[in-house]
Amino acid sequence: MKPPSFVTSHVFLLANREMSRYPSYMNQIQIIGSIMAATGKTVADVAKDHGYTKFPFYRVIKGESKNKVIRQLISKLISKPIDEIWPESAKKEGNK
Repeated sequence: MKPPSFVTSHVFLLANREMSRYPSYMNQIQIIGSIMAATGKTVADVAKDHGYTKFPFYRVIKGESKNKVIRQLISKLISKPIDEIWPESAKKEGNK
């Protein structure tokens, strides 16, 4: 049985308020989804189009690598600043 819409709306508002307490960043599923939505291609296809294999792209997306060129490329593709995708980038820039 589906809950009434006012209950769903209330839960959504509470969740949004709770999430606003934390800095905004993207997880790897959101990054992959954003790339696919922006380009209509898989990450492997986007990587190939830019002269890479899929592995360095996925390593950057997972946070295992901090390749500046790939980060900038992903940032440009999904129209989000790097520090909103990978929050540790903002911390490093702030400490310099």
